[in-house]
Amino acid sequence: MRKHRTILVVDDNEEAAQTLAKLLQLRGNTVSVAFNGLDGVHKAREQHPDIVVLDIGLPDIDGYEVVRILRSESSFVSPIIALTGYGQKEDKERALEAGFNHHLTKPVSLKELERAFKKVSAV
Repeated sequence: MRKHRTILVVDDNEEAAQTLAKLLQLRGNTVSVAFNGLDGVHKAREQHPDIVVLDIGLPDIDGYEVVRILRSESSFVSPIIALTGYGQKEDKERALEAGFNHHLTKPVSLKELERAFKKVSAV
């Protein structure tokens, strides 16, 4: 049986974000969506989700900055997974250095995402 989670999806591609949110909801999760970095920071602070799925290439502040802001707050300890088109080795290293717990390159299957959820939830 899958664990129910509260998940925040932050992606400026509204269709992709809403589709991912719907798929995660169908798997029993409670999901909210933000379409830019500042809204993502606000919702993460407000909701304290179990997991944040965060795109890096956002229009206002990038995902690296979102992670830095959230990680600077001692009350925010939720795992953050990068889900991005940036998939080079340097991108993955930069994401981990910025404070992401895991890095996934788009496109990603639900199975891969579930594996990442299990991995970061064990942290």
